[in-house]
Amino acid sequence: IALKMPSRVKTLTSIMSTTGNRSLPKPHPSVGLKLLAPMPKRTEEYLPHALSVWRLLHGEHHPFNTEEMTKQLELAIQRGINPDGIKRQFYAIIASPDRTQALASLNIPTLIVHGDTDPLVPVKCGMATANAIPNAKLCVLEGMGHTLPQSLWGKLIDEIVLLTTR
Repeated sequence: IALKMPSRVKTLTSIMSTTGNRSLPKPHPSVGLKLLAPMPKRTEEYLPHALSVWRLLHGEHHPFNTEEMTKQLELAIQRGINPDGIKRQFYAIIASPDRTQALASLNIPTLIVHGDTDPLVPVKCGMATANAIPNAKLCVLEGMGHTLPQSLWGKLIDEIVLLTTR
């Protein structure tokens, strides 16, 4: 939206993303293999599988709230799960073009948030995004993987509020 309709965007917060530059680091092999492995089709097998994926993406530094994640996944299962949808999203990210040059045209207050232990979108991808956008602020969060740990919500909220007041 920021690139296609910049007049409609007052600030930009990019979390766990990339420019799409093919020379940037790729996901950790264990994550790629886990995401591309066949997903269980039966509901009772899906929950433990999904929990293991989220644990892998979350990392080891911040507490992983198994109980809360189980509740969220159970709600997702009730709404309906589409294992192929996750693969399509993964492939869409891989197929996305390099946006580095286009990002240089942005002239809005921008915050780039990335975890330093993200196994899916390595932190160098967030750094490249921050470098591509003029005057972007980079906020690298220690120990954050490819989830938003509750222990970091206060810091994230503070950073976003600060951005929106610029």
